[in-house]
Amino acid sequence: GMMMVDPSGRLTAAQCLENSWIPVSEAPSTHADVPHRICPTLRHRVLTVALLIPAATKATPPLYDAFQKADVAGRMALNRRQWVAALEGYREIGEKADALFCSLSARTTELPTVELEFSDFVVAFLVAQPRALAKYLQEVDNIQGDQAGDGFLPATWAAESVGCPETCECKATDIVQ
Repeated sequence: GMMMVDPSGRLTAAQCLENSWIPVSEAPSTHADVPHRICPTLRHRVLTVALLIPAATKATPPLYDAFQKADVAGRMALNRRQWVAALEGYREIGEKADALFCSLSARTTELPTVELEFSDFVVAFLVAQPRALAKYLQEVDNIQGDQAGDGFLPATWAAESVGCPETCECKATDIVQ
């Protein structure tokens, strides 16, 4: 159909998109409370919260259990549908699950084939709770200031920038300040 010499016999663009041979990408989802893109700086800070303050990731059911249950292929990564199914049961996240997947996978245009790991799952859980995250980030800043150079954290860690560079597009400063 599409390669017909006679234009009257060719398929229309709409007909082509309906063909199973042409994959249709799902549009990225957004939510007002979720940054368009979660940059490496924010991701690093949020994972630091998860490591230093275990209570920050306490959930029912436990995050790892929900992740493993959704990971039916055992690949230690979830595609978009698995991700949403696993996260939408948490009241902290609910309708933000799809937007969080899109924010964390913004580094690629291959949205239908993207799979995210457990660390991203943890980041999503915390980013979905901006007030709690801001409180935990302040606690981490205090811990880092107290423990920098004692062997637990690198001496330069506390001196690192606590936010994203001004050129960053993730708008994380709106969430964590």
